[in-house]
This record gives sequence, C-alpha cells and structure tokens, in this order.
Amino acid sequence: MGASTPASQEQTANTEREGENLSGTGSFASLMARGGSYECTMSIAVQNSESEGTIYISGDQISGHFTSRSNGASYTGRMIVTGGYSYSWSDVLPQGFKSKTTVTAQGGTQVGGFDVNTNTQYDCKPWVADANKFVVPTNITFMEAPGQ
Repeated sequence: MGASTPASQEQTANTEREGENLSGTGSFASLMARGGSYECTMSIAVQNSESEGTIYISGDQISGHFTSRSNGASYTGRMIVTGGYSYSWSDVLPQGFKSKTTVTAQGGTQVGGFDVNTNTQYDCKPWVADANKFVVPTNITFMEAPGQ
C-alpha cells in the first residue's frame, strides 16, 4: 500500500501543474503546446518597437490586445487567430488584414505579424475560455494579406 501513495501524490501534483500560474520568458507556441486556456499579460521588445498587452489562449485559438510603441509613435492593435485564419487590425488603419495560418497547439508559425515562436516576457493564469474573445468583428473590412 505504501507504494501506491507516491504515485497518487505525483498524479495530484501533475493535475495541479496543469492549472498553475505561469510566468517567465518563452514563446506562446510553448504555452499553446501545454494545452488548456490561459490569460496572459505580455511584453516584448524587438529592434525599435515595444509591445505590451493581454493574450488569451484556448487550444489553437489566440486573441490579443496590444499597445505598441515604435519610433515615438503609439498605437493599439488587436489580433484573433481562429478557424485557420489570423485577423489583425489597429486604430491607425480603416481596415484589417486576414491571412491563412497553421498555428496549432503543437507549435506555431508567424501569424499576422505576430510570431508565436518569439520569446516574450509573460505572466499567465488559468482562464475559463470565453468564446466571445475569438469572434471576428463584422464592422472591420479584412483584406487578404499579400502572398495569400
């Protein structure tokens, strides 16, 4: 009987880890590969631009709200990845962009200007997925991204 107790404790510990808060540096592709649903605050700096915001992950879907600064200018942007497409738009353009994507929970590729494999600072907590976060807005015209 004593041998079954450690196995039970290990199983409980694995279950607890699935719903734990996650913080550090890594890629959203690696978070997606964990499975589950997360709400993450993030920040990333690439060359002369910085972005910070909130990302919602649920399976192979991503929804993000960002504030970005580049060369002294600031703008807000949104991104939704759902149904095999990436949709992105911002407050500086009257339309958005749509492109096919192959982002999956097993890994990812660049999606609408956002590379889910890029390392970023994140702080995530378990989240009860809300399907409304992944609804593409109907009041924005999405143009196919070049090369699609």
